[in-house]
This record gives sequence, structure tokens and C-alpha cells, in this order.
Amino acid sequence: VIDKAVAATCTTSGKTEGKHCSVCNTVLVKQETVAALGHSFDENDRCTRCGYTYYKIWINDVQVTTGNASDVLGDLDEGATVVYNEETNTLTLNNATVTKNKVAASDGRLAGLFTEQALNLELVGQNTIISTQCCIIARGDLTISGTGSLEANGGYYAISMYQADLTIHSGTITGTDIDVDQ
Repeated sequence: VIDKAVAATCTTSGKTEGKHCSVCNTVLVKQETVAALGHSFDENDRCTRCGYTYYKIWINDVQVTTGNASDVLGDLDEGATVVYNEETNTLTLNNATVTKNKVAASDGRLAGLFTEQALNLELVGQNTIISTQCCIIARGDLTISGTGSLEANGGYYAISMYQADLTIHSGTITGTDIDVDQ
């Protein structure tokens, strides 16, 4: 009997084809393990094999990926949700509290939410970002909307824009200053 080969993927190992006796099950050709291939990323941080993507967005010091997009913070957010939708390029904060920071700039500034790409930020419920420096640093256009609120308490700025535009359509934002560096 032929034991079918199992193709390795980016994250799981595979097996070579093997053979065993259909009567006594003696292995005639042993299946060998084939190591996982690992991801092969292009210039957009998307795997050319499986499509897994590292987005240029970090929140609560967690990078958004295709693997965590449906619940970015997992168990870290205790009932709140942070969800990323690639099709609409929208990060939705739903009653989220962000207290961990990511080194977001070459000058070492810290941010609770850091993006190097354009981003739509949707606010649902009451959200809080606390940072010793900047709550949000955006290096791509940032559009904020939603029915919720954001309390952004940063040591320097609530929102720091770097060569990008900030648009606020809806939602309530309170906190420290907004800095736009064009």
C-alpha cells in the first residue's frame, strides 16, 4: 500500500511517500519528515507562498498579521476586541485599553498605536490609549470614524502625524495635543 506524501507548507512539516504491507503492516519504504518551508516574504511583507502578511501596524506592542487580524490582541484585551480588515484597511477598536508601547520612530519615540501605512481607525465603545510619549504615531494617512470614543493620554501627543494627513469623520477624541509634521 502506498502511504501518500504530504506536502510541507510554510508553517507545517510534510512527509515523503512511503509504502507498507497491506497484510502485516510492515513498513517497506519509510516516510521521511520534510521540514516546514518557512515564509518567503516580498517587499510588502506578504508571503509569496501562502499569503501570510505582516501589516505595518502595531498596537499594544503587537504587530497586526493575517494570523491575528480577527483578534489582534488575543487574551491581552480581556473582552475587548481589536480587529483588522485588510479589504477596508480598517483597524477597529471596540472597548480596547492600550497600555504597552512600540518603539515607533528612529528617534526612539514610543506609541500605543503605530502605523507605517495609511489606516482607517474605527472607534466602537470606550477606548483608551495610554503612553508615556505618543498615543498614536502615523506615518501614513489616518482616518478616524465610528460611534465610539478614544481617550488618548500621551506624555507628548495624543496623535503624532509624520508627513501624512489626519481626517476625523466621527467619534469623540479627548487627550493631549495633536502634532502634524508635514
